[in-house]
Amino acid sequence: MIAGFAIFWPAMMVWTYATGEKATATVTACEERASTKSSAGGRYCEGTWRTESGAEGEGSIYGLDTDTPDGTRVPLHIGPLGPYAGSLTDQYKTFTPAVLLALLGLLCSVRSIRRAASGRATARALLNAGPDGTTLIVARTKARTPGGGRYATLEPAEPIDDYAYPRAEARRLATAPLLMAPVWYLGAFLDPKGFAALRAASGETLLYVHYNAVRRLEPDYVLLDPSGKAHLVIRRTRWNPSAYRLLHADGTEIGRAGPAEGRGPGVLEVRDATGALAATAACRGRTWVLRAEPSATPLLRDASLVIAFLQHRLGD
Repeated sequence: MIAGFAIFWPAMMVWTYATGEKATATVTACEERASTKSSAGGRYCEGTWRTESGAEGEGSIYGLDTDTPDGTRVPLHIGPLGPYAGSLTDQYKTFTPAVLLALLGLLCSVRSIRRAASGRATARALLNAGPDGTTLIVARTKARTPGGGRYATLEPAEPIDDYAYPRAEARRLATAPLLMAPVWYLGAFLDPKGFAALRAASGETLLYVHYNAVRRLEPDYVLLDPSGKAHLVIRRTRWNPSAYRLLHADGTEIGRAGPAEGRGPGVLEVRDATGALAATAACRGRTWVLRAEPSATPLLRDASLVIAFLQHRLGD
């Protein structure tokens, strides 16, 4: 909807100036009107015009300054939204939303491209690794095996009764690089909030995830068992590149997740409290490849899968 609104006005302007009928108008009145309950304020100009085909008309003329003298003759282009004076470049304000949307899309693309460029080689290596670990391909809401079988889905869930958020410790202020801040803010607005359920292919609920976001603070992602008891807190410590602390509900650190040394933002490693590798996730574009080590505990395996899902959130 936002994208459609941003593109609609520029498209109408291009249509008007490229294919709209040309006319010559005579300004009859221009004034600045105050806003009322029934109408919006702004600059209004009235006039009469005659098109190149000989048709005559009168009414509002857009694109003129309110100090335009009565009787001034101006060229018009008449399109679906009415008659506009001046050139296409004079309507620059209508292009601003589209330009901002394009810049935001470019920033999102740059982030995704950087991740994929640094993660593809590792993703291939994970897919070709031996059968002793668990390898999954993780999309936005689905995880599947390399053979294509469905492994689990992450879907919105109703709030859990009697759930108490485990306040493990104070959270940090959230920060983002200035250039990427628009993407971060867009994620804060669009990313799902509340609860999600991780369900097996059979439909069984494996665990719940609570997205605990507080304005200006780094978010927590709380993992709960099917009964609603909190077992683990995934606490983000850095947005770009992503880094997390893995905490028990009582605040005890049981592991960390973050970029693999020397591999860029497209490769994340999950390690336990001793530093032993529990899982590796690598970006290959629209999906992440996750491989959990055979020695990883079930809790760290679950955390690794949720972290892989988190990488599809704009705010993560």
